[in-house]
Amino acid sequence: VAHARRDQALVLETLERGHLSAEAPAEAESSSLDTGAVRSKGGARPATGRASPGARNESAAQADAFRERIVQASIELIQEQGLSALSMREVARRAGVSHQAPYYYFADREAIIGAIAIQGFGMMREYVQRSAPQHDSAPHEAIIAAGHAYLEFAFAHPAHFRVMFRPE
Repeated sequence: VAHARRDQALVLETLERGHLSAEAPAEAESSSLDTGAVRSKGGARPATGRASPGARNESAAQADAFRERIVQASIELIQEQGLSALSMREVARRAGVSHQAPYYYFADREAIIGAIAIQGFGMMREYVQRSAPQHDSAPHEAIIAAGHAYLEFAFAHPAHFRVMFRPE
């Protein structure tokens, strides 16, 4: 329940900032999550204790591509084996990187899940928005079209949907 509340809070915060637009869902994903710190009793600290990706002379485009590679590997794992199979080590293996590499971009498993949820809500928003212009004059038909778009998204992106609406 605490994880779901945290994910919901992240999504709401992102929506309030206006980051989930149809034009830039990837921007919303990367700018709304604080993935550089791990929470501990003493507060926040660097995720790995190593230099940040920027300190390694990594371009922003390379960092975004690497983050997306980790997210995609996570989505594939969730789709194949379910959310319970998601682990940082398995995601790293599937992404073809060292088992510590994902920690440069995500503090923990929950940060990856949050990124997937935010990406999913942006995608679902696009599905619903695409259905809306067809029914501007008939609100009843617009609601039905939005429901169809919701279902279309759920069937097209089951891993995102599972993460977005998980009961935990």
